[in-house]
Amino acid sequence: MSWIRHVLGAAIFLTAVSARAQEVVVHPTKENLSTVGLVRRVGRQDLPTLPATLLALRRQLRAAERIDYIGTLDGSPETVLGQIRDVTVTPKGTVLVTDRANRAIRAFDARGTPLFAVGRDGSGPTDLRTPIASWSTGAGSDFAVFDAALGIKYFHRDSRGTVTLKKVAPLTVAMSAACATGNGIIALAMPSADAGDAAHLVRVLDSDGHQIRSFGSSYSSATRLVRTEMSEGQIGCTADGTVLTSMVKLPYVVAYDTAGRRMWTLLMNDFQIGRQLERRMPDGRARFGLDPDNPTASFTLQLREISPGFAIVQVGLMTPQSLKDRTIWSRIDTYLIDTRSGSAAFVSSTLPLIAGVASWRLFAFENDPYPRVLVYRLP
Repeated sequence: MSWIRHVLGAAIFLTAVSARAQEVVVHPTKENLSTVGLVRRVGRQDLPTLPATLLALRRQLRAAERIDYIGTLDGSPETVLGQIRDVTVTPKGTVLVTDRANRAIRAFDARGTPLFAVGRDGSGPTDLRTPIASWSTGAGSDFAVFDAALGIKYFHRDSRGTVTLKKVAPLTVAMSAACATGNGIIALAMPSADAGDAAHLVRVLDSDGHQIRSFGSSYSSATRLVRTEMSEGQIGCTADGTVLTSMVKLPYVVAYDTAGRRMWTLLMNDFQIGRQLERRMPDGRARFGLDPDNPTASFTLQLREISPGFAIVQVGLMTPQSLKDRTIWSRIDTYLIDTRSGSAAFVSSTLPLIAGVASWRLFAFENDPYPRVLVYRLP
């Protein structure tokens, strides 16, 4: 699951709504736009008081200079990437690329030299089917892969470079995103019921995939299709255990502490809420998607910590013209967040999707004009 699914779903919906509908409900509904607790705001204009450390890091991001890239248009299969779903930079500087098209994790060093690849389409021990994210485990070369279909797979890479599977943690509930923190694995659940634990958006799992606790509310709707589509989101784990969440179609980032208590909510002023239509067709089936007469909408694309205490949220704006041009996004806005207070500042609309920072290098990625990881130098 990813924003790509939303874009493809929007395109399909825009061409398949000619049949007369018996009932139309517009989402998001008023009750799903209400906020609880401390609410911060961020827009293109700075608020009067922002932490000096946040402003200093923003200056660095704005001054980032692109110096290299990883991935080629053609040539060796080791360097030609498929569709990049996610990129993670480990503490040792290894760049783990989640390649959705090839159903693999591709690893490179900071200079772009291929190190190893694991995974292929299948259901075997080292195969992958729906890889969503990967992360480093421990201080060595071990890493984990979150596969929405096959569970969480843990791998070990020895001194000779051989990668072996250590264990698999099966998933008992459908998940759409995950990240790892010192307190466990944090995942976003796909809601399937109205009450009880199934209505919670965030699940905390141990390394074996067993649920420890759950918190956070999913999108409220009597229709399962709407709950699932509107609850799909992004998630970010921080070094101090704070959990950041967002529903990709709503203008909020919500922070929870290690006990699952809501800390603050960030409201993005420039987020253009898409008009989503729930249509009940004459045959009883439900259709759901963007209003075909006004397909302008923002989507939260990235939510992740890039430095202790600081995270970025990136929002893509889709317009009728960007759909027509097949560029998907008319722009991508990047915001920097102080995760302790919820204070935030606009960075720019020129950065691609950011993966992380390591050794004064900023790593980002793009799939157009071809899949590659971009490397920037920070001042």
